[in-house]
Amino acid sequence: MLQRLAAALAAVVLAVGIAGAQASSEPAAQSASVPQSAPLADRAALEAFIDETMAGLLESGPIPGAAISIVKDGEVLLAKGYGYAELAPERPVDPARTLFRIGSVAKPFVGTAVMQLVERGALDLDADVNGYLSAFQIPDTYPEPITLRHLLTHTAGFEVRVIAGSPDRPEDDVRPLAEALPDLMPARVRPPGEIASYSNWGVTLAGHIVEQASGLSFADYVERNIFAPLGMARSTFLEPVPAPLADDLAVGYLHEDRAFQAQDFEFVADFGPAGAMSSTAADMARFMIAHLQRGRLGTARVLSEEANTEMHRRHFGSHPRLPGMALSFGETHQGGRRLLQHNGATFVFHADLALWPDDGVGLFVAFNGPGTAGDEILQAFLDRYFPAPETPEIAPPADFEARSERYTGTYRNNRLAFTRLEKAMRFSELTVQSTGRGTLFLGDLLSEPANPDDGIELVEIAPDLFRNQEKGLLVAFSEGASGEIANLFIGSSMPSFRRIAWYQTVHVLALMAALSLLVFVVVGTRRAWVLIRRRPHGIDDPGWVRAARVTQFGMCAANGIFAAGFAAMVLTNDDPFRYPPGTAAMLALPVVSVVLTAAAAVFLTFAWIRRSGTPWTRLGNTTVVLTSALFLWVLDMWNMLGWNL
Repeated sequence: MLQRLAAALAAVVLAVGIAGAQASSEPAAQSASVPQSAPLADRAALEAFIDETMAGLLESGPIPGAAISIVKDGEVLLAKGYGYAELAPERPVDPARTLFRIGSVAKPFVGTAVMQLVERGALDLDADVNGYLSAFQIPDTYPEPITLRHLLTHTAGFEVRVIAGSPDRPEDDVRPLAEALPDLMPARVRPPGEIASYSNWGVTLAGHIVEQASGLSFADYVERNIFAPLGMARSTFLEPVPAPLADDLAVGYLHEDRAFQAQDFEFVADFGPAGAMSSTAADMARFMIAHLQRGRLGTARVLSEEANTEMHRRHFGSHPRLPGMALSFGETHQGGRRLLQHNGATFVFHADLALWPDDGVGLFVAFNGPGTAGDEILQAFLDRYFPAPETPEIAPPADFEARSERYTGTYRNNRLAFTRLEKAMRFSELTVQSTGRGTLFLGDLLSEPANPDDGIELVEIAPDLFRNQEKGLLVAFSEGASGEIANLFIGSSMPSFRRIAWYQTVHVLALMAALSLLVFVVVGTRRAWVLIRRRPHGIDDPGWVRAARVTQFGMCAANGIFAAGFAAMVLTNDDPFRYPPGTAAMLALPVVSVVLTAAAAVFLTFAWIRRSGTPWTRLGNTTVVLTSALFLWVLDMWNMLGWNL
């Protein structure tokens, strides 16, 4: 349930790739006591603090190893390895040599590459991206074109598409982006610039545009124009990692059955620019210093001051008092300071990158295991060196209870496969309820407002803006075209949740499907029993009556087998990048049911016209046919009607 929300709702944004929620207190300073921050200049105290924090995180993870680098004013304050890059044989983590897979922390390199080409006049942030594409084009679903600015702020309006983008392609099947991108293209489901919704495909498209403008592969472009000038000799986007670096690549581990299990190399493959990078803590320190010194590291410059400033400024926001989006960075605010951040994760690695531009401070951390240790060490660093002021208690507005219905309802994550079958396989929904005491309660579908462990309480502090007192977490709402509340934002401009009607919520749809399945089992069994019993006893029904029974039996069987079979396939599938085996064949059953339901409706109409059987029999048959129609409508809502693969 949502007990984790009460303890760590701050990690919601981090879970999808760009940070913002965990430190999203209000940017405006308040008249409140400010905790005393520790001095970063005390390097010994900094190292002791990180040592203690890291030891606890590696043990509790449990995770074999980690590396961290912290910089300030162009200098490296700390670069250190912890634990092991490999357990057998034991190979300690070396911050200067050990490479970690950094997942989506690679995305700021895409933004940096784009801004270099914007400087040179080869790209324009606000031009239609179709003008840069030669192998394929983005459909003109909406009048407004998609631009690089949209791609780098995740506001292009794409649905999410995960299935068929496998991270474990064999080495000989890594495709060029010009081939992979059109094959994996997600649908455009909203106008660009309207909502921020995390898109690996969109960032990968930006990486391909870098290829188109430069004439180099993305990996080669970054190697020549970012890695080489900054002296990042132990970083690469290539998969697998080139031979000179491969021996120093950390092994990813999962902790299962009370033991660490080494995992094979993960291919990001089709989404390379969005997350295929491997790097060291020392190399990432160089990248951070360059961004914090307005594009310069020593005598090397990778961005002009103007381009660096443009990349770091706020380009999109869902609410004026919520953190927004820079180019390839998310922004947060804590302690009156602005923080630019990105995190990343594969199945067996995770990493965080954070920059405080106004203070010249940067932090990078990476782990060779999954989890939230990166989020936790960043939060510990924030609390010690950039503590947030204690927010004063705010009483709920006296008139809010009368207005609470404006916000209550169910909200579904906009990062969804709107047009494909995977919509039914991954989704998240939150509910907003009134507490009855002038506040709102944010939780999951089954959360109970009386139980604070199930969610968080929100107090209105400004129009459409709320705060959780315990965490200082901001939650905002925005209106749709009709003037009614349509969107919910937790802590930042992303993730975003769209308000849905009661009959679209997953628990209502699941209830409809469950009741339908019960009807299909009971009626299907009854029809089979009647068909088997009456023929041997010489009971001769009219042909159309027998045909109607056979049709209803087939309709119930097709629906029932599909409902049970699809649920079993999804629950037993352990590969999030592929549909379960037999999915295409299973999807034939709803199509068969459409035909049989239509035929059953014809027979039912004939029965009512002929007044065949008793009125109760006809009403029962009507209920069965309507149930099948309702079930098919539910399937269509979740893209299960047809082959929407």
